[in-house]
Amino acid sequence: PRARDRRMADPLALGIDPDSRCTAWAVVSPTKIVAVGVIRGPENEDVAQIVMLRNSGFALEAILKRHNIQLAVVEGQAIHHGSKARPADILKLGIVAGGCAGQIAYLQPSVSLAVPLPSDWKGQTKKPIDQLRTFQHFGVLATKGADYTTPDGCAVIAAVEGAQAIKRGDWKHLGDALGLALYGQKLLASAARRS
Repeated sequence: PRARDRRMADPLALGIDPDSRCTAWAVVSPTKIVAVGVIRGPENEDVAQIVMLRNSGFALEAILKRHNIQLAVVEGQAIHHGSKARPADILKLGIVAGGCAGQIAYLQPSVSLAVPLPSDWKGQTKKPIDQLRTFQHFGVLATKGADYTTPDGCAVIAAVEGAQAIKRGDWKHLGDALGLALYGQKLLASAARRS
C-alpha cells in the first residue's frame, strides 16, 4: 500500500509464541486475522536455539517488510518454583524470545515492543479456553481440545494469508500467537484512549 493508505489503515499487531522448534507468529488488526505462520527449527536440540534465531531473523524481516506493524508482542518467560516445566527448557525459550524481540528492535526500530509473561496476557486461563475466546473474537469457528484449540476450516480462517500452509498441530502455538497479537491490539486501543 502507498504510505498514505498505510497510515489510515487499522493498526496491526504482531504476536509471537517463541519455541526452539516451532515459533508461531500472527498479524492481526482489531477485528481481523491478517496473516499467520510458523518458523521451523531443527529437531536436534543441541543447535535448535541457534538455528531458530537465524530462521526467525529471516522470517521477521519478511513479515516486517510486508506488514505495517505498530506493536510486536513476544511472549516472555519466567521460571516458577514448583512448576512442572524444567528450568533449562524455560531458559531455552527465553533465549528465543529475547532473540526475537532483539531482532524486531533492530530490523524495525519504529515498532513498539512488549514482552509480557503468560500470566500478564492471559491470566490463569487455560490454553484451550483462551485460544477458543481468541478465535471467537475474530469470528473463527473452532473446536476446543484437551491441550489446544483448532479452527474448523471456516471461510474466515481460509481467507487468512498463510493459513493453508499450517499443519493441525501448529495451532497449539498459533493459537497463542493470535492471543498475544490480540493482547497487543488491546494495548494499542488503551494507548489510543489515553492520548
